[in-house]
Amino acid sequence: MYRLRGFFPPLPKYAPGEYDFLRPKLRFVSFFQEELKITYDFENLISPLLDAAEARAGRPFNVENGRIIIPVHELQIYYIREKFGTAVIYPEEFSLPLLAQQSLRYVNYLSLVLEFHGME
Repeated sequence: MYRLRGFFPPLPKYAPGEYDFLRPKLRFVSFFQEELKITYDFENLISPLLDAAEARAGRPFNVENGRIIIPVHELQIYYIREKFGTAVIYPEEFSLPLLAQQSLRYVNYLSLVLEFHGME
């Protein structure tokens, strides 16, 4: 998402400063297992996230047999809703707060360089 310079349909138009790129939310969607190519032990690797989301929501995910839950960036929800008719999008109450990192590395690096050279 760090390359997002504009909001294209189906994303809504956000005014500058209206969306907090530093603190996005992790949302959850599920797909039928046969629609996905799963590698490694994905379900066990993701279980701590699912447990945290269930604790935050105060109730368990309602997952139909044969479906797998996938974490996604909250802005991807608009595209998933439009492009994947079989996806189940879980309510925002199951979301988890995140702290962005990659999009801010250059800014952090630049501030360190300026500080080192006494240019703050």
